[in-house]
Amino acid sequence: MGQKCIASLLKIIAVLVAFFAPSLAAHAIEDGAYAGFYKVTFAIPEADEELGSAGELIFVVEDNNILDVQYSEDNFVKGKTKYKLKINEKTGQLKGYFIERGRRHEGNNLTLRWQMKGVFVDSYFAGKATIYLTHWNGQTPENGMIKVATYSFESP
Repeated sequence: MGQKCIASLLKIIAVLVAFFAPSLAAHAIEDGAYAGFYKVTFAIPEADEELGSAGELIFVVEDNNILDVQYSEDNFVKGKTKYKLKINEKTGQLKGYFIERGRRHEGNNLTLRWQMKGVFVDSYFAGKATIYLTHWNGQTPENGMIKVATYSFESP
């Protein structure tokens, strides 16, 4: 008799779990900060970065959304940012871009597009970013965008 009661109770629990499971949010990564150690793999001569330069950037994540990106160097990102980055809830992969508006460089006002892709692993980010100049003193470059630099991100 006790075994039938336990079996019935387990069935009820299984049905409740199956019923409520779709409503639970799946998060591939936990809320918090994730470090990405970057290295410059390409940079045009006019850029502030030099080939081989390195540093750290921190992604602040909440509910699978990027809330902020913080940098080890004050001049890494200088403008106002608008994030269009998406984290895959199942795999932890990051895709998308963010726009940096109002960056000042040698008296010029720049808008940059940071195209990013990669993956969050443990408390780190690995991937790459390509930075494009989209506006220079309010003007759009002739081809729409100019590739300025490329960064690779690695975890230790």
